[in-house]
Amino acid sequence: MARKGRIASREIDNHLEVTIKVLRNPYVYVPLIFTALVWVVGLFFLTDKVLTSYRTLIEMSIAGMLFFWLILGGLIFSTLYWIFFGKERIIVTRDFVQTEKPIHLYKRKRAYPLRDVSNIRIDNELYKAKREGEWVDENRIVIKFSTPQKEVAFGRGLKPVEAEFILIELAKSNFLEPHHFTPISKT
Repeated sequence: MARKGRIASREIDNHLEVTIKVLRNPYVYVPLIFTALVWVVGLFFLTDKVLTSYRTLIEMSIAGMLFFWLILGGLIFSTLYWIFFGKERIIVTRDFVQTEKPIHLYKRKRAYPLRDVSNIRIDNELYKAKREGEWVDENRIVIKFSTPQKEVAFGRGLKPVEAEFILIELAKSNFLEPHHFTPISKT
């Protein structure tokens, strides 16, 4: 297994797997941890009220609050789990390239036949970000490849060294050929 920063690569007999850990932002996870602690205290309070309540209407409303509190806690803790353990994966076999992107509680998987994959490269992607109340255009590094249907991008927000590492690992694999990395001539 080879590692560079938040990237890990391993080639097993029948496939190459590259994983990219989700970028952790302390401005997101520190408040979420604080919110989770407040949530735990609230859970103990609501549970105590449900267990010691004697009036039917009050019991039902507190039980309803407890239900919604549990849903809120599920969202908080699943988001924390995603931040600390979420990974984007790229799997290359002799037949296909599969991308797997974590989208909170869901992983979006797409498989592309290897015969259709071409022009694997490091590229820049333009996106909108809100800075000091204004929407501005910013660039981020991605890895892209072409298929007849569309351009596929993965690894958004990689550092240049990490993107180069992924490209080198893909090139070293036994599954991709040089023609996968060269642009298609348009003449």
